[in-house]
Amino acid sequence: MQGGVSPDLVTPGALHFLNRVVYAQAYTLGFRDSFLICAIVFTLALIPAWIMSRTGNSTR
Repeated sequence: MQGGVSPDLVTPGALHFLNRVVYAQAYTLGFRDSFLICAIVFTLALIPAWIMSRTGNSTR
């Protein structure tokens, strides 16, 4: 309001800015969670692969 903006535009402008900030944070957290899930699945998939590689060497 100190910049000469009408009081009628201050509240919608603030809500729009808050909406954009919340959306950006949610997008970032969603990406982080997706990456974490992929990392966990990959790590869990390494266990059977490691076991299979050990049993494969003993039959040769």
